[in-house]
Amino acid sequence: MREPIDVSVIGLKHHGYASVKERISKGTILKAVREPDNPHDPGAIAIRFPLDANASVRLGYAAMDEASGISARMDAGEIFDVVVSEEPGPKGLRLKTVFTPRPKPPPTPKRDPFGRARFGNWL
Repeated sequence: MREPIDVSVIGLKHHGYASVKERISKGTILKAVREPDNPHDPGAIAIRFPLDANASVRLGYAAMDEASGISARMDAGEIFDVVVSEEPGPKGLRLKTVFTPRPKPPPTPKRDPFGRARFGNWL
């Protein structure tokens, strides 16, 4: 397993952070979403606060200098869990998070014509 990566979330005052800041504290789980079409940064990673299963609020972006390399790993299919590690300071300009790579799930077994699970070669 790879080591967790400390990453600041920047741009809080320009996005939806103010609308949900009372609900964010140390340990809050956030979502990292790649934005390869972002005109300012093709390696952009938006940090979002999930409201429910279908909606979320963009808080800001992972700081480029701290998140270098994460974009390529996400593009390759790696999934990261993002957790608030430190509450924002009095000005609320940066939110500290930890990106932790999720372990890869075990392989899904193939099924034979009778629905029995088979790993490896078919008999």
